[in-house]
Amino acid sequence: MQEERHNADYDPESRYTRPGVLVLIDNCEQAIAALKAEPRSDRKAFSVWVLLQKKR
Repeated sequence: MQEERHNADYDPESRYTRPGVLVLIDNCEQAIAALKAEPRSDRKAFSVWVLLQKKR
């Protein structure tokens, strides 16, 4: 979703339709729900991994 937000802000050729955006939102909600269902230790490990990734 962050990449899509970036494209929407900075790519003048990116186009979004309401149905397409609703799919993106639904995908994000599913991912958040799946993450919340994971054990706390796994969520913490994932958070550390995300924080330690090199920025592009």
